[in-house]
Amino acid sequence: MQGVIALGNPGKKYEKTRHNVGWMVIDAVVGKTAKWDMNKKFNALVLRQDDVLFVKPLTFMNASGEAVHRVLKMYSLRPADLLLVHDDSDMLLGRMKLAAGGSSGGHRGMQSVFDHLHTQEFVRLKVGVRPIQTQGRSDTFVTKKFSFGERGAKKVAVARAAEAVTFFLQNGAAATMNIFNRNEN
Repeated sequence: MQGVIALGNPGKKYEKTRHNVGWMVIDAVVGKTAKWDMNKKFNALVLRQDDVLFVKPLTFMNASGEAVHRVLKMYSLRPADLLLVHDDSDMLLGRMKLAAGGSSGGHRGMQSVFDHLHTQEFVRLKVGVRPIQTQGRSDTFVTKKFSFGERGAKKVAVARAAEAVTFFLQNGAAATMNIFNRNEN
């Protein structure tokens, strides 16, 4: 079984914010009408399709590792079986990168996952959310909604990232990096 876990923040307030782009990608993969189950044991929404477990932790972003750790333990998944989808505030909106390992880059949700799993050895799909004109710290924009002018770029970015997730599930990390990372240069 493979696990696809998307980081985000729960609640209507954060539904359409940059931090929730991972959830948007997963929704694009499974469809908006998918029937998610609430699992209280690890505080997450879960959807199983064939041999893939899709998960949206309902912990807030900075505590994502708690839910991710519980999911892996409950389903006997290894970090190597995982694709984690999350926003990247250092990358411009419309960019994405599939990466294996690496640091959190200051992303507190990712740091929480690293701390709880005690490893960085899993694959991540980082989806850029930085506005083109923005300078400075990400905490000034990651919990904000996309502007009207950015909605088209966001829609294209989410669709492209969903395509990368689907390709990854069928072809693995190396092939996905070859195709999708090459097109990001």
